[in-house]
Amino acid sequence: MKKYLNILTLWIAAILAVAPATAKNWDICENPDERSILPGGTDKWMANNFKYPIEAWRETRKKKGTILRNFELIIGKDGKVLDYQLPEKMHPALKREFDRVIQKMHWLPGYKDGEPVISRIRPDLIIAPENTDGENIPFGLENIVSKGKHALAKLKKMHSPTTEKDSATINALGLTAELFPTKPVYSIYFAGVCASNGINDRSISIIDSCYICYRIDPDTSLRNESNQLLWPSGYSGRYEIWISLVRIMHHILAKSDKTDRVCLEAFRYINDRIEIGDLRHDPTPWIAEQRSQRRMQDLQRERVNEFFSKSGQYISTNTPSWERMMRNYTIAEVSSSLGYWSKEGKINNAQVAQLTALLDEERKATLNGEKATSKDYARLFGCKALAIWALEGEVGLKNFINEIRSGNPTKKLASYLDNLEKNYDRYSSLLSDYPAAMLAIVSPVPPQGADEQGQRVFYERRRAAEKVFPIKWLSSN
Repeated sequence: MKKYLNILTLWIAAILAVAPATAKNWDICENPDERSILPGGTDKWMANNFKYPIEAWRETRKKKGTILRNFELIIGKDGKVLDYQLPEKMHPALKREFDRVIQKMHWLPGYKDGEPVISRIRPDLIIAPENTDGENIPFGLENIVSKGKHALAKLKKMHSPTTEKDSATINALGLTAELFPTKPVYSIYFAGVCASNGINDRSISIIDSCYICYRIDPDTSLRNESNQLLWPSGYSGRYEIWISLVRIMHHILAKSDKTDRVCLEAFRYINDRIEIGDLRHDPTPWIAEQRSQRRMQDLQRERVNEFFSKSGQYISTNTPSWERMMRNYTIAEVSSSLGYWSKEGKINNAQVAQLTALLDEERKATLNGEKATSKDYARLFGCKALAIWALEGEVGLKNFINEIRSGNPTKKLASYLDNLEKNYDRYSSLLSDYPAAMLAIVSPVPPQGADEQGQRVFYERRRAAEKVFPIKWLSSN
């Protein structure tokens, strides 16, 4: 009996050694002379010890789950963690990993009057640091991203996956695409492979998830104090358009019942980009954001005085003031300033109505190609042409080009559309099989079972599509 009691005692002691303490009657020194510190720092400790559970990251990746802020720890006189409290709403697997790592910590204790004391600290624990690409990679999952990058490089050189090694490469890419949908290159390539293998449900699931996680929604995304959208680090407006276009083609290939809605979303986004005239592709987005905020503050607080006289004189699209406004600011910037000007009493209701009508005219002219003065601006119309071709074929494409021509497009845009149409006519025989051409655009590899001739035609179709539409411009990031 005594033997079993000793075993029970040892078992209970072992549990107490690893379980977080729950007692709240510690004699805590709230103002130590020297605060408790973790040798090497918490960032280094987490990097060396924390392994983010995959099942937890699947659920938390879309949330602000990259830092555990203001996390309270009670550190004993011997440097051991006596007590801590994790957030209640935390994935069970993530909670278990925090328990494991925290209980391994050994801090240098706090000191008061030269003596070690029990102290309280509230460090921020980074669990998914941002890398140079603007992507948050959790500690412990870096290897998955590394394998995904390696798989992507191999897939780009792969003509037709057939071996077990090829399957392993595709599986590695698929896991990376699933866990990191905000890095769209993995999702786009993996969705394409799925489509080539006839797994359309999977391709749609992957590309839809990527679209939802990556896109900037004007209705729900965060904004700054000037009512401008906050763009995440690493974001590229070109890539968001590319995701939208690839998504259209995946849904068409799968004969999805959501195709019409997907197309409407893509057209709305491309039109927004045309109106704004800013693709938000900047290697240092935080600098661009600061510059943009200063522009908005200047517009809202100073420039309005140039557009209306004290007597409230009306302006029109033909005045130097209006032309200067549209030359220096986008429709979206001016539109978002109306509320501020009205609230501050800088313009009255009649002037708000007048400016709104002028902006509507400006918006219509912009969508008709009258403002497309740069090559990138013209390429946005090429993106719209690709979407229309995917949905309506050659007839829709020709109608779109003729509609723009019938208006007053810039010489830059007219020349761009002439070249697009000329190239389309040259390669129309390769692009007339719309499903096959779309598959060649969205997939990096030929369809499963394609013979040598089929593989050759597949790559010819892709090259033809790249000659006609701005695919390379969109997909390079």
